[in-house]
Amino acid sequence: MKQRTTNQPALPLLPLVIAGAILMPAAGRAEGDSRRGKREYLRCATCHAAAPAEHRNGPSLATVYGRAAGTVEGFGRYSDALKRAGVVWTEEALDAWLRDPKALIPGSSVVMPSIADARARLDLIAYLRELAARNRTIEGSTR
Repeated sequence: MKQRTTNQPALPLLPLVIAGAILMPAAGRAEGDSRRGKREYLRCATCHAAAPAEHRNGPSLATVYGRAAGTVEGFGRYSDALKRAGVVWTEEALDAWLRDPKALIPGSSVVMPSIADARARLDLIAYLRELAARNRTIEGSTR
């Protein structure tokens, strides 16, 4: 009896390769801890409130995650550089901003110390993401 030979694998590998390529970035990406991030937020609280529409030296950060830079309602002291930056505060943009604000948006008038610790930045971003989701849910339920 002649043995059958084939160039095709026993299992279709293409779907597995595609699934791996899609899932790998998410699996490899570290997630922040919003509870630790809330403690990290104390670095920001001197100038930024966590309550919506409560502005201090800087704008409220209640809904900053996912928002375009320089667009928080009721805050009018943004630098022209920040208003024209075209940056949306995603995880990547916030990470770059917290690491080195002047490098991300040159000409910004923001005076803040950079956060060198990558884990601290991830945790703070996780808190800001959760804060924005919570406040947008509240905004949506009051309309």
